[in-house]
Amino acid sequence: MDRRWARHAGDVEQAADYQLTAEGEWFDAWVNSDADGYDSKGWSQQHFESALCLPTTRWFCLVGVIDRELDAAFQIGC
Repeated sequence: MDRRWARHAGDVEQAADYQLTAEGEWFDAWVNSDADGYDSKGWSQQHFESALCLPTTRWFCLVGVIDRELDAAFQIGC
């Protein structure tokens, strides 16, 4: 199982509108985060920002995808 993805039990339909919400916090090593993620904590993270699922988002910003296709990724948090 790929730990990057959390399964959703429901179905989504193309062109439908949805309201997504998220609650809670999680940790990236020692950094506390929520759905909005966090800014890079130094040059080492800045160097890898292009490797984020959505390079325009913050670290650990909550994003969604359809069928695990990163081309269909969309921002939920931030």
